[in-house]
Amino acid sequence: MYGVSDAEINQLVYHVLAASPFDTGDVDYIVGDFLLVANTGTGDGNTHVEANLEILTVEANTMALNGRGTGGSYVAGDTLSLTNGISSAVMTCNIDSTEVRTVAINANGTGYANTDTITVNQDAVMSTDAVFTVTTEVTGTEIASLTRTTNGVFTTNPSLLTAANVTVISSSGSGATVDLTMMVESLSAVEARGVYTVEPTLTAATTAPILGDGTGATADVTMRMLSLGVVVEGVYSGIVNSTANPVTGGTGTGAEIVLTLSSGMSDGKVAGAPGWVIRTVGTGGRAGRVQAECLVAIGDMGGDAEDVAFPEFPDES
Repeated sequence: MYGVSDAEINQLVYHVLAASPFDTGDVDYIVGDFLLVANTGTGDGNTHVEANLEILTVEANTMALNGRGTGGSYVAGDTLSLTNGISSAVMTCNIDSTEVRTVAINANGTGYANTDTITVNQDAVMSTDAVFTVTTEVTGTEIASLTRTTNGVFTTNPSLLTAANVTVISSSGSGATVDLTMMVESLSAVEARGVYTVEPTLTAATTAPILGDGTGATADVTMRMLSLGVVVEGVYSGIVNSTANPVTGGTGTGAEIVLTLSSGMSDGKVAGAPGWVIRTVGTGGRAGRVQAECLVAIGDMGGDAEDVAFPEFPDES
């Protein structure tokens, strides 16, 4: 335990034992950022050495759809997980809805005319129909090709994606079936935030589904601090704001930290005992001299740790 000169008399000395996020502030902090802790408490406190904290892990804050998918079919209600970064637990997000990515003729049917419109809603649940415009063969009434007019919004995919039956909107044709593939239309809020020691790619991060066989969907991700380590414990006097102490440094702004404080200052190995720092400014012949003392309360002074017994000798005088 050692004292620290202070501008005031009888100020407790504190250092930081541990820290955790109170308000993560802007979501631009990354693993390895260093943060400095100022003394913003009330009273006549001073900062002698700022505590230095390091961000050890981060977690997901938001996940927004970037690419809707380029292969296979995604399933509404499926879970997407991030596939890059280094983590002990991955970030996940649910697929709220899907839409048609591709449509191809499976059976041409008969009785169709150019510009007829059809849809596919076989056992599907959707808020918007997927609508396709018909182009027929040069001669005859079979469907030669389909053009997507709207991709639809499905919360349950059609039960058949291969040879799905079509529903006529403006036509007297019948017998056509189509093959569909589905892509992601929207994502829910983050389900699990993950624990990352190396951040995933933040723009167009790659994902993997659990249920469907869709590929190529990407997401834009923001991260926030999760855990902190104490690099330098700092030295503070006065009252330290331990509940929501702002920090400076790092790649983000606006974060506030919960501090676990100890009175007294350690030597870096063992925490010192609590005490009072007294600063005495000399006067008269001692003018210009400053004496700093630390008083430590000791509960037991029963011995002096002397184990050697010396014989007593008579007084020869």
